[in-house]
Amino acid sequence: MTMFAWLHIFFATGWIGGGLFSSVALSPTLRGISPEAAVEFVEKFMPKLGKMMGLFSSLTMVFGAGLLFEYTGGRPLELATLKEPEIFILSGAILGLCTYIFGVVIMLPQARNVEKAVRASRSESDKGNYSKISGLMTRIEKLALVDLVLLLAVFTLMIFTAFY
Repeated sequence: MTMFAWLHIFFATGWIGGGLFSSVALSPTLRGISPEAAVEFVEKFMPKLGKMMGLFSSLTMVFGAGLLFEYTGGRPLELATLKEPEIFILSGAILGLCTYIFGVVIMLPQARNVEKAVRASRSESDKGNYSKISGLMTRIEKLALVDLVLLLAVFTLMIFTAFY
């Protein structure tokens, strides 16, 4: 169980760190640089950040499921007894799954839209696509903040569980 816990916490830390970095450092920085520099940065960095976030979030879920399976002795549905600390575990698992789905279904397509807009701006002779990229980045910035709040809520539930 210790191995699953360690790996779950390690990858969750990377997932939360990536969300925190995106919301607190990356988005404000991109707003403050020229459109050309922002496009170049997004073109080179966004695919790497997306892969890292996808890997860390997926492995958080995999090792969290393993930890849950170990914790319940192979009977995860027994968490539905709604006793403490099981209620925190169940709530955290459900909210974590919702956060993961939010990332895959909403954030990932938005990130791909930004990448497509950047590629289109590189191939067009007029650089009028900057406003479209800026609009997409503003949307991603808001979504990243929602994702971060969800991740911090999951983190809080897991802390309650650990110290209960």
